Amino acid sequence: MIIRVKENSDFNNSFEILKSRNLNPSKVFSFQNDPFEIERNFPIENLDSSGYLYDNEYYRKLGKRQKDYYRTYKIDFTDDESAKEYCLALQKNENIDDAYLDGYVHLATNPNDSLLSKQIALINIQCEQAWDISSGNPNIIVSVIDTGINDNHEDLRGNIFVDNTGKRGFNFTDDADFNDSRPDKGHGTCVAGLIAASWNNSRGIAGVAPNCRVINCKVFPTNDITAFFSDCQEAINTSIRNGAKILNCSWEINLDKDDKIVTDFIDFINKEATKSVFVFSSGNKNKNIAETAWSKLENCLIVGAMNINDNIWTENDKKGSNFGQNIIYSYGSGVFGLTNENNDSYNVLDSGTSFAAPHVSGICALILSYNPTISPKQVRDIIIDSREMVLGMSSTLGIGKVNALKALNLTQQRFAKLSPNLFS
Repeated sequence: MIIRVKENSDFNNSFEILKSRNLNPSKVFSFQNDPFEIERNFPIENLDSSGYLYDNEYYRKLGKRQKDYYRTYKIDFTDDESAKEYCLALQKNENIDDAYLDGYVHLATNPNDSLLSKQIALINIQCEQAWDISSGNPNIIVSVIDTGINDNHEDLRGNIFVDNTGKRGFNFTDDADFNDSRPDKGHGTCVAGLIAASWNNSRGIAGVAPNCRVINCKVFPTNDITAFFSDCQEAINTSIRNGAKILNCSWEINLDKDDKIVTDFIDFINKEATKSVFVFSSGNKNKNIAETAWSKLENCLIVGAMNINDNIWTENDKKGSNFGQNIIYSYGSGVFGLTNENNDSYNVLDSGTSFAAPHVSGICALILSYNPTISPKQVRDIIIDSREMVLGMSSTLGIGKVNALKALNLTQQRFAKLSPNLFS
């Protein structure tokens, strides 16, 4: 549950209602004293008076949105019914500005490199020719917000972002240590490989941006295909703070929902999209996104899936790529990539928009490797303006498919080449 307390409220009285055995003892209460980072966990009985929150110079200097973050808390429950009960009670509490249940996102599942010839998707979007212009740069970082990444895979271990404390990944789930970002599924590993698998190492495959790095952000708990909105938001904040220029989000939300938590989540993404490029998979329900919350995304790239024959991927009326007027397509069916079976495994991946989005994220990384001063909106414009038209695709289905070479050619026309090293 997410709550935001009112300024100068009677803090202790507000939280008497929450002292219950139903609260998760491992993470009872999170205090977000930095606007962009939850730093402390402590039990409710240790809370001080409201002055602890607001009677300090730091708080007074914050802007309105930052103050909202400062007064926002996350409370974990062991069962849904308790969460609903307390949420209703807090919504009526005079000291609470807002209270709502956390939402979920869902996985959108269903060179001399020895296996490069099997990467038909990479070949079809003309990556090999694009690499003559830009093959990436390690200072351009793509965040993979997913199930975690096998950072010891032979084709990934050299392209994993390491922060200044030595962390090779971030775990935002409650079921493991923050530093333990090892995957319990292969989804995130597959996505990361399509973006930034190493090249010219005489083995495996090549990613679209083989010289770029990926941030390993795990938001999906062990053996679960759902993740909390709040964990995704924390991963987004951490990624941007650590320099991620592109964020790959190969997941979808409950697209038919139009309640406050969904609206707030979309608003949050739209604000952050001014800082970095967001790439989303369109979803696998074979429906028009005009009917969904994804239609409210602004300045983000939403990616549908095609098969290698340039047809929109469809299996039946309930399973296939979501489509719509703003959808850009890449290959998400018949895609060959690395897997998480072991540290040197490769195979044809499952079909889905999850594996179309990473191609677009990779092209965005190539663009920013050419010139890192290009804004997120300008990157999005290049991707769209350089698209390749698809025979028979009406405007109601999408706007075309990505082409790496055309995107880099257009980048050359619009911008001078600059080294990312100058801006790192």
